[in-house]
Amino acid sequence: MRKLLTMELLLLFAVSLHAMPGNGAWKFHTGDYVFSTPCIVGNWAVFGSRDDSLYCVDIYRGKLVWQFDTDGDVKTSPVYWDNKIYFASDDYYIYCLNAKTGKEIWKTLTEGTYFGSPVIADGNLYIGGKDSYLYCVNAKTGKIVWKHSVGDSISSTPFVTGGKVYFGGDDANIYCLSAKDGKQVWEFAAADDVLSSPCVADGKVYAGDYAGYLYCLDAKTGKEIWNFQTDDVVFSSPNISEGRVYFGSWDDNFYCVNAKTGKEIWSFQAEDNIETSPVVVDGVAIFGSADSYVYCVDIQDGSLKWKYKTGYVFANNPTVAYGKVLIGGWDQFLHCIWSGTAPKTVAYPVISGMYQMKK
Repeated sequence: MRKLLTMELLLLFAVSLHAMPGNGAWKFHTGDYVFSTPCIVGNWAVFGSRDDSLYCVDIYRGKLVWQFDTDGDVKTSPVYWDNKIYFASDDYYIYCLNAKTGKEIWKTLTEGTYFGSPVIADGNLYIGGKDSYLYCVNAKTGKIVWKHSVGDSISSTPFVTGGKVYFGGDDANIYCLSAKDGKQVWEFAAADDVLSSPCVADGKVYAGDYAGYLYCLDAKTGKEIWNFQTDDVVFSSPNISEGRVYFGSWDDNFYCVNAKTGKEIWSFQAEDNIETSPVVVDGVAIFGSADSYVYCVDIQDGSLKWKYKTGYVFANNPTVAYGKVLIGGWDQFLHCIWSGTAPKTVAYPVISGMYQMKK
């Protein structure tokens, strides 16, 4: 009896060590880079790969549930709405699938490939394409409601709130359109291309550009309130939480600045650029870096809580779900890492349309 009890205690100890924050739980191999941010559907994670496929994987076991193949890279991050999965592929189509089976419901042919991800609001899907168009598509039928052209391709994920659509353009502008008809409300001229996806909070729009600036604009007028300059590109999409803005830069730093004043509160230095967008949840910020690490830092002072090394030079945008971090990499894997966050928490970065749709 004592021997059996000892063995059970040793097993529990081994399991608890394995589940310590920063330790890997499992990883799932695809056929190419994983740029896509996972979308959580119950106990499943849905994400795309540059091997032209969308995958649905069980979060607890890392096993394939279903797979949907397209004819182009799937770099966009899927969204879940009304028991359906929506995403875009570089085969020029926007897709709607049955979330349970992965079977196609509809697909809509467009004129572009995609880097930014879709958002659904009030029954419509919004997404920007490399063809310079911001599309509004009926989420039930797949019919294009309207499309608005800007001066260059659109890499950012749009932010839809208050009847307006906010997004950045590769033509160095930040735009605000009417969500109803696509008519332009205002535009703001940044110093360089805006690939960062904007975040809207408390009547302000936050986004970064290729010149290394993070901008804070008035959401109604587009007038600049403040800017914060880093030493390199700000591709990372800012996350706003409790009066602070969290984002990364190609200058290898992850920043926390005051959302009202734009003054730096603290910064954390990685070993290479931070292009990815952070998840901010349960007192921590989690993000990937080109140094191949996934980092978790304390949001109060930027101190390191843990880091996890992926198998190649880059870690992408994380999703937090059920005490785990799900993040893709250039090593062709979706990595599942124990996060130390609350077991029922699900949280997304701003670059995923699910960030807005969960609020």
